[in-house]
Amino acid sequence: MTRGKKMGAGQDLRALANSIIDSYEMRVKTVNTLMGQAYYFLKSFQTELEDMIVRLRDNLAKAGSLRKKDFERMISDVIECRSQREQEAEHSLKLFQEQEEEMVSRLRKIVLGGSRSGLEDIEAIKEDIST
Repeated sequence: MTRGKKMGAGQDLRALANSIIDSYEMRVKTVNTLMGQAYYFLKSFQTELEDMIVRLRDNLAKAGSLRKKDFERMISDVIECRSQREQEAEHSLKLFQEQEEEMVSRLRKIVLGGSRSGLEDIEAIKEDIST
């Protein structure tokens, strides 16, 4: 194989790797968008829940079947649990975004760097993915 063919093959492989990374990056962005939409859907659910709580409080007050203090105590448990899950989901979303952006960056460095240590980098990435 001549030097020109080797250079062409290397460039072809680099172009293929870039194409794969671009595709991966687009999928990460799509997943991030979907996760963001799900998060905002949950936020709208929160608004509806708060409206239902107000209506329920008013209905119970009219019927005289429950004291406001008791109602607030019961509802606070529900709201606290939902709020905690919301914070966990938000943290997970941010963590996912950061990790995937870091992965894309690392892959690009390997492809663009073209160094011999690229294999070591790939092994490190494989280990990160499996954990």
